Amino acid sequence: MPREIERIADQRQKGVSLVPSASVYMTGDWAARHFHHADPEVIEQIIALSTPFIASTNIQAVQLKRWDYAETALPLRSPFIEVGVTHPLLVGGDAFLHADDPAGRTRIESAFLSGVAAAERLFEKLRI
Repeated sequence: MPREIERIADQRQKGVSLVPSASVYMTGDWAARHFHHADPEVIEQIIALSTPFIASTNIQAVQLKRWDYAETALPLRSPFIEVGVTHPLLVGGDAFLHADDPAGRTRIESAFLSGVAAAERLFEKLRI
């Protein structure tokens, strides 16, 4: 996969769409460099980069979504933090990474892994 593409998701495989529908996620660096470029230019570049994986002749419609804050700039190297003193309160999410996370950056899996770690810790704290 080209280094500019983070991932490609088939929405039909996920059960979100009844017809083939691909979502192409660009890397944060690529998105930041192209954030203020015109939509048609950005779409053209994304299609060109994803053509080896998606037949461009089959594209019937496109939508471009842009998010200013879609990626954590400074992730915390802990799966969650505990902020509750009297009662347990744990904070987690996609900005939290396990110290040994090989990716070294946040992604969808980060939020899941953070939630699992926080739930395990909460279960441990509430166990009598």
